Amino acid sequence: MKNLNCQTAYDVFFVDNSLGFACGTTSMRIYKTTDGGDSWNPIWGDLPSVTCYSVWAWDENNIIMGTTSGNVRKTTDGGTTWTAIYVGQSSSLYGIKFTDAMNGWVSGSGDNPAYTTDGGLT
Repeated sequence: MKNLNCQTAYDVFFVDNSLGFACGTTSMRIYKTTDGGDSWNPIWGDLPSVTCYSVWAWDENNIIMGTTSGNVRKTTDGGTTWTAIYVGQSSSLYGIKFTDAMNGWVSGSGDNPAYTTDGGLT
């Protein structure tokens, strides 16, 4: 993976050999690659300065991230607009995994994992 302008990345997720996402500190937020990591571009749109600890994506438009204060941030338009979704936890969400487009888990420090059956909307 090439340089992300000396940013601190906490998680990287690749959809396939070309399309990938990296997320991290408040100054980094989230970056996207379409060439297997040779180049990276920010895609935070209206995403506020939040630390992103985990990222998962189904394709280039549908991306979800675990952030601080028990929130996930989700976009369905490739990062132009982001929605904050409270998942019932008070901790930062360090892990996010999905088995398919609807079913997934988030976990953080000090709270039990939370489960979704609607693609992260609740």
